[in-house]
Amino acid sequence: MTDGATAWRTLAAHFRDRITSGELKSGVQLPTETQMQHVFEVSRTTTGRAVAELSHEGWWKWLRSALHGIERRRGPPRHPLGSRKQTT
Repeated sequence: MTDGATAWRTLAAHFRDRITSGELKSGVQLPTETQMQHVFEVSRTTTGRAVAELSHEGWWKWLRSALHGIERRRGPPRHPLGSRKQTT
């Protein structure tokens, strides 16, 4: 994928694009962080950071214990891209 500092952003952007395009619908069960780790060949830290960012932006939420899914959103993300100070 990319180096660790940007890999989580790339992974988050991948899912964000699939959500906004309608490819991933509200309520769909997403792969686990472990599955994402293997599919995208990234660390568990990277998948966790991407999931945390998407959850913070309101794109997805935990539905049942360890399962997560897309949350139907109305309006723009709480923190539109570029409006938050990015840290490395």
